[in-house]
Amino acid sequence: MVVTQIKMKETSKELQEIKEKYKDKETQALKTMEFYKKHKINPFSGILSILIQIPIVYSLYHMFLYSGLPKVDPELLYGFINSPEISMQFLGFWDVSEKSLVLALLAAISTFYQMHFSSKEEKSSLVNNKQDLSKIMARQMKYTFPFIVFFISWQISGVVALYWFVSNLAGIAQDALIRKQLASPQP
Repeated sequence: MVVTQIKMKETSKELQEIKEKYKDKETQALKTMEFYKKHKINPFSGILSILIQIPIVYSLYHMFLYSGLPKVDPELLYGFINSPEISMQFLGFWDVSEKSLVLALLAAISTFYQMHFSSKEEKSSLVNNKQDLSKIMARQMKYTFPFIVFFISWQISGVVALYWFVSNLAGIAQDALIRKQLASPQP
């Protein structure tokens, strides 16, 4: 996904030329798809990672909301198994089964930084005296989505906020690593 974003930014001027040259939407779409194929760009590469995360977040939420953790019903276990004691403390600091303001803030802040670092903007974003709609939407999402993440992760258990925080940190590290590898000259 990061590689696709970088390739799209590198070729944005050529894509803009296609949009200006072909006013017919159907021809423009065909030429754009040819362009993507030529430059080996998959504009839908980020969708898979989002589709994978949705059931994980839902499962974590559902598990902590309805499972009864940390208490385990001994009648559900085999007779020869002792009832386990489950600690819901993460690193001894946070009870992830409860709401956590600190984890919600960490999730929101890390979401902002991940979006900030993954969408480095060029200073000259004006094209023919009007801004590109996708850049406007990305800028707005960069500032509004962290608030959404904060309120969602604050309203439900801390485990979802913890998941968001850790996955954002991993995303920031992955983004930095790939940018570093692409910036270094290839032998």
